Amino acid sequence: MRMKALLAGTAVAALAAGCGGSSGGSGPVALRMAWGVPGDEIKYVMQALPAAAPNQGRCYRPVWKQLTNTAQGAQELAAGTLDGATVGALAVGAAVEKGAGMVVAGEMFAERKPNFTTTWLVRKDGPVRSAADLRGRKVATAGIGTPTYYVQVRYLQERAGLRAGKDYQNPELPYAQQEEALASGRVDAGVFAQPFYAKAMATGRFRPLFQVADVHDNMPQLLQVFNRRFVKAHPEAARCFMKDFAAVARYVADPAHRDAVIAAEAKIAKIPAGALRGYLMTRQDYHRPAGGAVDVAALQATWDFFQGAGVLHEKLDAAAQTDPSLTLRDGA
Repeated sequence: MRMKALLAGTAVAALAAGCGGSSGGSGPVALRMAWGVPGDEIKYVMQALPAAAPNQGRCYRPVWKQLTNTAQGAQELAAGTLDGATVGALAVGAAVEKGAGMVVAGEMFAERKPNFTTTWLVRKDGPVRSAADLRGRKVATAGIGTPTYYVQVRYLQERAGLRAGKDYQNPELPYAQQEEALASGRVDAGVFAQPFYAKAMATGRFRPLFQVADVHDNMPQLLQVFNRRFVKAHPEAARCFMKDFAAVARYVADPAHRDAVIAAEAKIAKIPAGALRGYLMTRQDYHRPAGGAVDVAALQATWDFFQGAGVLHEKLDAAAQTDPSLTLRDGA
């Protein structure tokens, strides 16, 4: 009996080590993982329906943290206060440019036709009919320096010769406040991601002016990124997480699970289910890559776009920021 117990203990220790358990054999590695709103359906499901991610608690133990914005994720990864996070593609590029060690491992969604891409709306009864009509007016942004801000700058410069800050103003407003600001006339155009676009369009008061894909089609927006030091120290824990990430990405994409995904998002992200039903996982939603795979070529083109816009100052190599043993490719 003593020999059986000893062998059983050895087997458990080996399993913990193989799954990224701590060096002391005290259990699965704690993985400080961040998420945000909107678009993080994979992580909403991982939290609300842990059975969909069977490696949780076995190969790794997630310690979840909500982000206020995706740039915060990049900052905390660089500082070492997070092990993994949902980060915007531009924020990743800016952090890499500054020397941060990061691994791009998965992709949540991209701005890519024929699916929905983030859209600028104007009032149907307002004076704005074209880009040129925005001269001397107010075009709201979710934030100076966000990806959509630079898309807007490029579009209005190329289509109407308008210069940000000189020919029009850019008041910063959270997505949730843009509908009211546009309806009241406090701004003349606003930028709407989902689910805010669906909610605004349901009122019948607004119409689209332009969208991200009019400037740059197939732009990865949200990426799953790891601190490179964590991946080096706990490779199996990182791989276990990404196995769950891929499995949950497939779960989210299955029409049979749509109601469960909506319920998970409503619970974790605090977005009313009614606001999600009209678009989530339809053509009015963003493009979601099969199995959470990274489109490395699209990421490279996106970083090149931001370099051309003067936001990134170096030619970055997207492939160099992936890890063949970890990064999901081609829906794997």
